[in-house]
Amino acid sequence: MLLGFGGRNFYSFREDFDVSLAKKREVLSVLGIKGANASGKTNVIRALSFISSFMFDSFSQFHPENGMFCKSFFDSKEPTLLYIHFKKDGIEYKYEMGFTKEALLREKLSKKESRWTTMLTVENQKIVECTKSLAKIKTINIARDNLSIISLSHQYGFDELKVFYDFASNISSNVTYSGKRTNDEHFINYREISKIYFEDEELLNRIEHFLSVADTGISKIKIREVEDKMTGNLTYEPFFLHTFEDKTFFVHYHDESNGTKMLYRQLAAYFTALQFGSVIAYDEFDIGLHPDIALMLIDLFENNEYGAQLIFTSHYTEVIDKLGKYRLIFVNKEDNESYLYRLDEIPGEILRPDRSIIPAYNTHKIGGRPKVKAYG
Repeated sequence: MLLGFGGRNFYSFREDFDVSLAKKREVLSVLGIKGANASGKTNVIRALSFISSFMFDSFSQFHPENGMFCKSFFDSKEPTLLYIHFKKDGIEYKYEMGFTKEALLREKLSKKESRWTTMLTVENQKIVECTKSLAKIKTINIARDNLSIISLSHQYGFDELKVFYDFASNISSNVTYSGKRTNDEHFINYREISKIYFEDEELLNRIEHFLSVADTGISKIKIREVEDKMTGNLTYEPFFLHTFEDKTFFVHYHDESNGTKMLYRQLAAYFTALQFGSVIAYDEFDIGLHPDIALMLIDLFENNEYGAQLIFTSHYTEVIDKLGKYRLIFVNKEDNESYLYRLDEIPGEILRPDRSIIPAYNTHKIGGRPKVKAYG
């Protein structure tokens, strides 16, 4: 499970920022991020997305002439630092990296059983520290200055760093180095997802049930396998069963509401994450959805038995009392510099367990909300 991540000198964050999913002995399965427009919320998700994709896929994503696909705080010449902290089979692991926009400077891999020990350190394309169990890694030729040793060792077929590779590859996000992707860009199209549902009856049943209890008026989904007469290729067309006055009507995907179409395409990602214990980090995960539907998506991950985790940004006020102070991070910006804090870090008695948080939020007592002025 993901325990935390953070860094410094990363996009709108000049100083250190730390996102913790640990609450005493508990690891959070849901974490919400709120803040005003342009506060830096997307950059929090971008940090997790960047470090995880760099760990497992920099070999294919990053070309020698591309540099690091990343930006520091404005024109800062200081290195950018990022880290990720996770737990697997009772052992804690940490991956740390330092880089400029041109090149990777340093990687450090550590683990904690009874205490923290350094497993591997790479500096300027040279392995400078390595445990005996990872001695095989020393045979790797690090020929590029924008490539993770984790991604490279995977290409060599080495399993010594597999725990890092597997965890990073099990993180999904709709944010890339260039920012948030639209739903149409991130989620596969309706015919491709229909093919997946057609071949996985159990998954289709879960989608049907969710849409049914979400008050969409849908009780059944029928997917027809159709052969294209011109090409001979098979396509998959979804129809949604509605009832009216004891009569049944099948409505094609194109004739459903935008919210229903979005859920139909997106729900597979959530249920698949639950199945494989993945981490989902979505910016504006609820865009285009009613707040009650957004809360239903959160419910899927609360106390799930698979170890799956949902991290998201949202502008809906309703999520505040849903999550409470232990599962909410607020992002603010002063003089164009972002900073963040979890609500349980706010001192005093502004937030009490027996009271709603929303009034304090609405009156700007805890931050996370824009102080807009009248236009004109």
